[in-house]
Amino acid sequence: MGYRLQIHFSDGSSELIDEVFETKEDAEAEYDSWLENYSVGGETLKLAGEDYDDSGIEGYDIFEE
Repeated sequence: MGYRLQIHFSDGSSELIDEVFETKEDAEAEYDSWLENYSVGGETLKLAGEDYDDSGIEGYDIFEE
């Protein structure tokens, strides 16, 4: 048994993270990592001339599996 993380974006979409986390705290740490790095990744794609969806992260759900 573990915890799954689903991240919600401002455009209404969401992404279920493949990894199953051992603790709820580990899943929350992964969400924090997404918050810290998401905009940096978008900026990198923009500078490389790649198309990317600039929807922001709106929230998350963590559920036990």
